[in-house]
Order: sequence, then C-alpha cells, then structure tokens
Amino acid sequence: MSAAPAALVTEHLQRDAVLITGCSSGIGEATALLLARGGMLVFANVRRAEDGEALAREAGDNLRPLVFDVSDADGIERARAAVAAEPGIVLRAVVNNAGIGSAGPLEILPLDEIRKLMEINYIAPLAVTKAFLPLLHESRGRLINVTSIAGKFAAPFGGAYAASKFAYEAASDALRLELAPFGIRVIVVEPGAIKTKFWERGSAAAEAMAAKLPAAALVPYQPYLERFRAVVLDSVQKAIAPERVAATIAKALVAARPRARYVVGADARLQLVLARLPEPVRDAVVRRALGLGTGA
Repeated sequence: MSAAPAALVTEHLQRDAVLITGCSSGIGEATALLLARGGMLVFANVRRAEDGEALAREAGDNLRPLVFDVSDADGIERARAAVAAEPGIVLRAVVNNAGIGSAGPLEILPLDEIRKLMEINYIAPLAVTKAFLPLLHESRGRLINVTSIAGKFAAPFGGAYAASKFAYEAASDALRLELAPFGIRVIVVEPGAIKTKFWERGSAAAEAMAAKLPAAALVPYQPYLERFRAVVLDSVQKAIAPERVAATIAKALVAARPRARYVVGADARLQLVLARLPEPVRDAVVRRALGLGTGA
C-alpha cells in the first residue's frame, strides 16, 4: 500500500488549540481546566512558573503553561513564537481574561493607578490580540474577550476600573466588525461578581493605596466608601463560581452562531438593566443604594 499523502497526514495530526490569559486562578484557571479536560490543547498564560506547573499537574498533558506578563511586549512575542512553533496545532481561539481591579474616588485616585488599570485591562489584551491575530486568520478562529459588566455600568468609586473595561468593550465592538470579513468571530463575556481571589486582591490593593493618600482627602468620602465596601462585600457573598463563566466561554467557543455578548450572573443582568435606565432614574437608584446625596 502506498503511503498516505502528506497533506492528509498533516490534517489527521492537527489538534485544536486555544490560548487563555490569566490562568493562575479564577476564571482563567477554571476555563483552562475545563477545556484541557475536554481534549483541547490549552496554552495557559501565567505570571509565575510555579503556577504553571501546578496547573499542568492538575490539567494533564493537554495543557502547556506560558509564563509571561501580558503587559510585556517581549513576553507576548515569545509566547506567540512558542504557539506558532508547536507542531500540528490549529489555534482556534484566543481568550483574553487577564485583568486587575482597583477602586476609589476619581478625584483622589492617583493617575499612575489609573494608567496601570488601562495598561493591564485594555492595552495588554489588545497587544495579545494583535500578536495572535495572524494565527486566527489562518484558522478563521474566535476572539473571546472577558471584560466585566463594569464595561456597561460604571458604579461610583469604580470609575477607573469601569473605564478600562468600557475601553475594551469598544475595541471588541470595532474588532467584531473589522474581522468579520475574514471569518473571525469576536465575542464578549461580561461576568458580574465571581468567587475568586480577584476581589480579595483588589480590596487589599485599595486599602494599601488608601493608606498612602493624605488622610484629609479621604475624610469627606469616608461614609460613602464604607457603604460602598459593604455593598461590594455583599455581592461577593452572593457571587457565582468561576466555573459558570468557564462554561459560558466553552459554549461561545463551539456555538455555531455565537452571540456578540454573554452576560453571566444575576447581578450582572441587574446592572445591565440599570445601565439602560434613563440617567435621572439610574442615578437616583444608585445614590439611594450608596447613601449618596445630591449636595443640594
């Protein structure tokens, strides 16, 4: 019997793969484990080698850790080269999930903190997208951007974080139309509160930052910040598991006709309703919830 044509052998050996950023914990970790256990080859971005090793032990042979910082251009390029060099794979999707949080009144939040939020939550995923788009062009694959319901609804004291998410929502809208002629689907996943270390890290970072600010600057806001903290803690207690978001990402990855957006969590759906209310009504609801007066 003659040997099979090389093209057929190559096609037979090809494996579907996905790149996911921010896999050290939370949504990224849950998604990486779900997809790897389902048979897909997962390139999982982590910032520390030990996190990648732990994830690989749990996921098995279908996971390849990629250690790099999403804000580091050289690291992104090394990751792109590593994925491109993997024999017999077809990159079906890039899942931009890595992100950071922060909170505080915009009046006193340091500009460096705001720049950092924009860098990690907007510029970095755009940089990852640009680096891996040539591979998605080849596969006519999917770009899945995990933003937040904060990309639709900006709450008081969360304005800087929301701005970074609004920015990537806007970029996703543009990319969805720009890449459509090439068969690349762009999908946004908008979770609400999730039971992850994200909130703990964000709260600790906010407290550390507040300690560096002039005490007098915080005094006028203190009653409202206390109420805001209580509301956030209450939402975290009711938060959904990251596996819920992972299942939504998996659904978006394989759906024949994926939605442009997937809102995940009851609190996210509630905030989306609030975002669509007339501004006077929305403002009145939020002011009442946080005890914010009008100053009149």
